[in-house]
Amino acid sequence: ERSITHPPLRNEGKKFLGGNNCLQSKPAEMSDNKKKILCIHGFRASPAIMEFQTSPLKGVLKDFEFVCMPGRIQTETPCDPMTGSMFPPPYYCNWDRDLTGGKLSEVVLAAAEDTKKFIADRGPFHAVIGFSQGAALAIVLAAMQQKKKANPL
Repeated sequence: ERSITHPPLRNEGKKFLGGNNCLQSKPAEMSDNKKKILCIHGFRASPAIMEFQTSPLKGVLKDFEFVCMPGRIQTETPCDPMTGSMFPPPYYCNWDRDLTGGKLSEVVLAAAEDTKKFIADRGPFHAVIGFSQGAALAIVLAAMQQKKKANPL
């Protein structure tokens, strides 16, 4: 069985790809005075793409720190040609049965478990923003939390 983990943090917790404000910071480097928003990107996208998609919100939500979680599966194939022309690889996804095989329910639950580990390492988070596959993953996490009446993310 193939082990899938989150890619290593880039640039020692600093901003990456130029002026991005969506950090992949280590827990000790996170600002304690800002509330954090977990950002989960879409299928075959990246934290840089999620940064672009959430950039209008950063002007309004200045008191929040946006933390992008890269998907657990890395690929060189973007979600579409236009995205590939605008953002360089690598791209990530949280599940892709073409690459990993398995039942959909199994790969989605594995992605949820990995996300819970990311949250435990870098949380707590006060909100979640998901795009496409990231939104679906956020819903799965909320349903799991509701079912188990678990602690908030």
